[in-house]
Amino acid sequence: MPRVVSIYADQAGTGKSTAAAYLVENYDYCHVSFAAPVKAAVVGFVEAAIGHAAAEDWMVERKEEQIAELGGASLVDLCCTVGNAIRDRHPGLIARLGHDRVLALLERGENVVIDDMRHGDEWDCLATLPTDYVKLTRTTNTNTRAEMEGLLADREFDLGLVIDSPQGDHAQLYSFLDQLAGGAL
Repeated sequence: MPRVVSIYADQAGTGKSTAAAYLVENYDYCHVSFAAPVKAAVVGFVEAAIGHAAAEDWMVERKEEQIAELGGASLVDLCCTVGNAIRDRHPGLIARLGHDRVLALLERGENVVIDDMRHGDEWDCLATLPTDYVKLTRTTNTNTRAEMEGLLADREFDLGLVIDSPQGDHAQLYSFLDQLAGGAL
């Protein structure tokens, strides 16, 4: 039976994207991002000011940095603004779009990893599918953004990993993911 692994962390820089990429590259998981449509909209919006290639680069490499041409906003700031506006005007839309993509992959027999589930409606949409909810915590995280803290504090995760190695050291995370993908967890 295909499997869905949904990875959550309450701070940026914890390893969600690294974990998803590892499962995709090493265990043939398909990646689904609830945030991808929002990120694409923001890149499309800001490319007029900084160019498409620059917007793509900023989204990947420097998404937390302020951009002078955007009045000092970062791409993360803009993604939060756009995502929250969509959630306010069209509750459940982002969750339903993500759910439908996951369901289509499961129907094809694919395993799925989600690295950006952040909201209760996204959690609830996945609850009807064979989902393992995984929470990552990094004790050495130096990221000071706290927007995600507590958003899913009332939820019970199936698995958790407390990472005590510094950012960039992925040995502990990779070992956990090898066990997860191998069925040992």
